[in-house]
Amino acid sequence: MVNKELDGFVINRLLRAIQNEAFYLLENGIASYEDIDLGAEQGLNHPMGPFRLNDFTGLDITYFNRSAKFRETGDPADAPPGELTQRYERGDYGRKTGKGWYEYS
Repeated sequence: MVNKELDGFVINRLLRAIQNEAFYLLENGIASYEDIDLGAEQGLNHPMGPFRLNDFTGLDITYFNRSAKFRETGDPADAPPGELTQRYERGDYGRKTGKGWYEYS
């Protein structure tokens, strides 16, 4: 039950917080995306980590959402992270293109 409507609703906002921290850890060289996913899966009992989930939902969708948020706020923290931007520009959008964070045959 949601008491009032807000941008992203409840679950997407929770996922965004996890994704923000995952990107922070990756961009600052603290852990690889594979190890971050492994930690979320084994340590938090998530069915898949944030990067594998991003491959399923589409890196292009994440890139567009983050770009729109950045245009709205102007806050550099809302801009698409570098690693995401590189993959987006290469056309590596995840499962739908056969490659994102991981490769799919």
